[in-house]
Amino acid sequence: MQIKKHVLSSFKIKHNNRVYIVIDHTFNRDDFTFIVVTLCIGTQYIPIYFRCFEGVDDKELFAIKTIEQALETAASNFNDAEIIYFANKWFNDPNIINKITSMCKFYVFGA
Repeated sequence: MQIKKHVLSSFKIKHNNRVYIVIDHTFNRDDFTFIVVTLCIGTQYIPIYFRCFEGVDDKELFAIKTIEQALETAASNFNDAEIIYFANKWFNDPNIINKITSMCKFYVFGA
């Protein structure tokens, strides 16, 4: 948590006041899965939120509430910036898209 605070405290928003954020699920075989939100700075990705779940089929893992919490936590770090979210096909639920469009103007989801 201290590294996150340090990085974000010295982070200066450039490029037309835009911040690029990726949200994704990552699986480790059948052992655990985590949801991670990363800040994109050039070709580097800095984790700013993550939550780990046991196994790969935890009902909470893909719950709207879990994903909304991740998005809100990430956005709270950049109050005055225009956020652009990137995600893969796991995030195409209409409730998630409604949440994202209420928080930002732009998002890109993979097919």
